[in-house]
Amino acid sequence: MLEDFEKLVRLSPSLDENQAEYFLFGEPEKAEKIRVQDYSRTYRTPGLYEYVVQGLLDCRSPATAAYGLLQQAKDSAILASALNALDLGAGTGIVGSLLQEAGVSTIVGIDYTPEAKEATERDRAGVYRAYLVTDVEDGDEAARRAFSDIELNCLVSAGALGGGHLTPIGLGRALNLLSRPAPFAITVRSDMLDEDSSEGFGAFFARAAADRELSLSERRPFRHRLTAEGKEIMFSLVRGVAHTQVTIG
Repeated sequence: MLEDFEKLVRLSPSLDENQAEYFLFGEPEKAEKIRVQDYSRTYRTPGLYEYVVQGLLDCRSPATAAYGLLQQAKDSAILASALNALDLGAGTGIVGSLLQEAGVSTIVGIDYTPEAKEATERDRAGVYRAYLVTDVEDGDEAARRAFSDIELNCLVSAGALGGGHLTPIGLGRALNLLSRPAPFAITVRSDMLDEDSSEGFGAFFARAAADRELSLSERRPFRHRLTAEGKEIMFSLVRGVAHTQVTIG
């Protein structure tokens, strides 16, 4: 499969008017032009997302987020085997598989893309105890019903926040699915953590910390991935503990 992708995949350094990135997939004379973030398309071909985003673009968010959660659990004197993790924006299950390898007891996933669940069940069967296709921006009742028999006690999210994905409202709803105290680790684009950012994550964390809903242990920048042009995209790992229910809105 790797050799096939090496022959069939080529990054396209040109951007469109919306600054979207693309890659070409297929034989040169009939190659398909696919947007890097067209997840519903890339997930349909086994291994394609991993080859392009994790491989060619060297995406480090899944490993960083998984490490952050495990480190936060260790700092909180919680064994990996005692974690029941919610993977928010689970995608094809890369983070879940890393947590499973580290001995995490139970993992459930949420993603709004049906193709993500299909790809996970196809390529990483058995990683998730449950995987729900829903948009927590619209409410958490579906998640509460789906996970009612699991006491979720931690959250991880890799690259699923901001930029047209989940807002602070979605993150807050997901955090409120957890028992307390609950370790969490997320990765988010670094500029979105500025308190004046229109994305709202900086203001969200500042307010929640001031109200003692959350305590933050670490905010560390790292290279999320490369662009198709070879430029760095910087994200930050944010980890800490949720102590009480988070105020929404």
